[in-house]
Amino acid sequence: MRINRLLAEYFIGDIRGKEVHHINTNSQDNTLDNLEIQTRAEHIQKHKELREKENECGELENNRD
Repeated sequence: MRINRLLAEYFIGDIRGKEVHHINTNSQDNTLDNLEIQTRAEHIQKHKELREKENECGELENNRD
């Protein structure tokens, strides 16, 4: 089991069937305030939004040249 899941299980409670999301996207940052419990669907949607935001930022930087 990954450390983020162990921490969430211990401090938050039963997380069976749930995903543990790193809010700041740094998977090495397992501080409790950086962990969020989500359903699989929520977790997929969150990462989709993050990828879209990264793509938008990259397009903006590329247009500056």
